[in-house]
Amino acid sequence: MRQYNVDFFTRDLEYVHNDTASITELTEDYVSIQNNTIEIGLTDKVQNGNLIYMKSDLDTFFGVVTNVKPGEDILTVSYKSFLCLFDEDILFDTNLQKQNTVNPGGGAKINSKSLEQTISDIIEETYVYSDDSLQNLRIIVEAETRTPRWGFNLKSDTEGTHYCIIGLYKVLLVNALKKYGVALRAVPDFASGYIRIYIRAQSGFDVLDVDGDLGNVAVKTLKVNDRPNGTNKLTVYNTDDYNLYLDFYVHPDRSWDLEDEDRISPVVREVKAAMPDSMTEDPGEAFVTAAMDVAYGVLSGLAWNNLIELEFSPGDELVKPEELLFGQKVRFWYKDGVYESILTGRSITDKAVTLIFGSERISFTKRYKPNGGA
Repeated sequence: MRQYNVDFFTRDLEYVHNDTASITELTEDYVSIQNNTIEIGLTDKVQNGNLIYMKSDLDTFFGVVTNVKPGEDILTVSYKSFLCLFDEDILFDTNLQKQNTVNPGGGAKINSKSLEQTISDIIEETYVYSDDSLQNLRIIVEAETRTPRWGFNLKSDTEGTHYCIIGLYKVLLVNALKKYGVALRAVPDFASGYIRIYIRAQSGFDVLDVDGDLGNVAVKTLKVNDRPNGTNKLTVYNTDDYNLYLDFYVHPDRSWDLEDEDRISPVVREVKAAMPDSMTEDPGEAFVTAAMDVAYGVLSGLAWNNLIELEFSPGDELVKPEELLFGQKVRFWYKDGVYESILTGRSITDKAVTLIFGSERISFTKRYKPNGGA
């Protein structure tokens, strides 16, 4: 078991209690927030909703207590990542996704705000400047703009408006990681009494190269899409007039639009057709809308969809698995293939650290066993 020093705080980072705990496994999954448990000495100081900060010789964890269960001489504490506090529904303005609309003369409009800044504004509006003081959190949000082109094909709940109700975490934050590599990180600043929320596209930084044939890594799982290279150019024809078409391009950061620049090569092209809505007064606008729907269906699922699970020894000097941030891009060299993905999960025990790369899970992938079996 791995030994942790465990501190508990109020939501305002006021000290509550300290103990130590031996943990068999600590699991984090950005795509689907996991619940973990620890056992500490019996106390009535720790309450549901307290903040928890855990530190071992190699890693740290910051989260929220979700349940306490007293026993005869122990207290079982359940906890999740601090980001679980953002797992709520919000009202979202679909007009924020202007990046992938088209001007009548051609060319794509660019968002007035980056994806990182948009997420920052929503979090501040909901949890910093809310009229409900009890809803507000002691957080400082810092966003680093690296994703000016973005969109999620979120549409209005009611015809004629531009608003919909979505899950802030399950829809907006998870898809920001899946599609653009944008991740949130919560770090307690005990000196100031605030929690700092960092928003950045970690995948825009250095790529981590991992050689699967080296002795420091064990390949637990390698699951890849049927088309690992992925479509990076999509041509959509107008079924009313096949002389008319739109080309959509995928960029290295996995964003996509109509701009023929900063592209991926070699070209992997896919061709589709779109049927414009005959009820729309402007035929050009009708085709653009139809083509956009097709493009979302084809291109929105391309981001980081290889699933790789690699096991390292604790404190591995080459990879430093405990220190990697969610969204870190990896280029995994294994046998005759090279696979790219991003860090989305981690499982820590006293004997091993398993890093989980990719947004997809088993039911959506084709499995390749490391031993070469089918």
